[in-house]
Amino acid sequence: MKLGLVHIILILGMGALTLGTAGGMLTAYQSLMPPSTEVGQTATLIVSLTNNGPDSILAKVSPSSPPGVFANGGEQSLELYPGMTQQFSYTLNPQQSGSYMIESFISYAEDGVSWRSLR
Repeated sequence: MKLGLVHIILILGMGALTLGTAGGMLTAYQSLMPPSTEVGQTATLIVSLTNNGPDSILAKVSPSSPPGVFANGGEQSLELYPGMTQQFSYTLNPQQSGSYMIESFISYAEDGVSWRSLR
């Protein structure tokens, strides 16, 4: 049985978002390798974040999976310096046949205190 994981929700779309009043810019992309997998096999979801702004940004990425798909790994966090790109990854294990929408929850803070959600 084939499980199609092709339908990935790109939480941030394929563009950039302007963050905060400091004019910082965070760009995010999400991809899945391989784009489909067999039930019981593993796929890797990769979330890439780039800080295009002048200030450091703290970012957190958490996996979210629908019933039928198990996401391995919890919340990951790091500080993104200006011009820095960082990838977060976690594995997905489909337990049931079907097509699924996979989300990643991303939150950020430019000042380290005021957290905002990009979902």
